Amino acid sequence: MQDMLDNLESSISSKTVKSLNFKTVKTENIEAIIGREELLTLFLFSDESVNDYYFISVTEPFQKKSEKSLDILSQEQFQTPKKISHLLQLEFTDMRKKHLPLIEKYSDKIKLIDLVDKEKIKSFILEAKENNKKLIINCDAGISRSSAIGVFIERMIGTKEGEESIREHYRYLPNEFILQELEK
Repeated sequence: MQDMLDNLESSISSKTVKSLNFKTVKTENIEAIIGREELLTLFLFSDESVNDYYFISVTEPFQKKSEKSLDILSQEQFQTPKKISHLLQLEFTDMRKKHLPLIEKYSDKIKLIDLVDKEKIKSFILEAKENNKKLIINCDAGISRSSAIGVFIERMIGTKEGEESIREHYRYLPNEFILQELEK
């Protein structure tokens, strides 16, 4: 982890999130859909206030605490004065429908998105909208779970064009199982 941060630090001067050039989609409601390394970059090297955004961060439920994005930032060597005032942290497995038969066998290692997660996400999105704030969505890779939440945001409060821009972006592969669970 320290090597990754050293490499990032040597290649990035202080910038704003808008100038960090993440390979992401931006919509009327979403500022970025990013992975763990990009989130760390944002926190460690951006001059911009993180309070300008609402953050949704999704990690694996049984991942070591020391490997989770926001927990890494709380470690002493990475202390940053930036504190997130609008944060929704969730833990659920990046499952696809075809993997559902494995749930019984690996139930001690799997946590599916559930009704509680869904309600938290919905009310957090509405709160961001009410406060005219954009969302930054983060999961480990910034590809599947976060883009599924991004599509859900666009379906809930955004536009068809916003959804299409996420689906058409080369980086994202929205997890359809998670999206279906959000829309139930």
